[in-house]
Amino acid sequence: MELNRDWPPVAADAVVSLGGVSCWPSARSIFSESVGIVRFITPKTIRERLAAEQGFTMIELLLVLQIVGILTMIAVPTYLTYRNRAQQGTAQANVRSAITGAYLWNIDKTGGNGSFAGLSRSTLLRELPGASPSIKAVSLNSGAGYCVEGTNGVYSYDYIGGVFTPLGSWKAGVVQPASCLAAAGVAALST
Repeated sequence: MELNRDWPPVAADAVVSLGGVSCWPSARSIFSESVGIVRFITPKTIRERLAAEQGFTMIELLLVLQIVGILTMIAVPTYLTYRNRAQQGTAQANVRSAITGAYLWNIDKTGGNGSFAGLSRSTLLRELPGASPSIKAVSLNSGAGYCVEGTNGVYSYDYIGGVFTPLGSWKAGVVQPASCLAAAGVAALST
């Protein structure tokens, strides 16, 4: 079986000379154009240049900068999306863990003693030391209900539990993007 020397079919100027040896361009090589001469850059030529202390051409450097810029344009929005989703998830998880602290306060004989009266951030953190320090809590409806709020970044979620009549579009028993501030006032959440 004889090898076909005309395969692959390429234009005559596509044969590249590297160090005086003619070769076919490989799929792995990266090309750059410099002064109208097509050259192929391979890992071997890069090592040879570094050993000879020669620099890269301006076109090669600009090509690398363009590639880095394109990758950055792709990566930054993706990163920001993941960061926002992580902040939302963290705020929701903080609220869910604070619900446990509110019920621990309710059943504590030295705490709420069957009521949510006196529930605040400090009492919730005393009942549940592992809760987020940014959590806010307040008792509602004369101690029959409560509201816990968790904030992370610009995202704020709350949960209304116990006996409470929700105002407007608020729902009881659901972690929702809202704030307890409207229901209880700023002073109640600061303790």
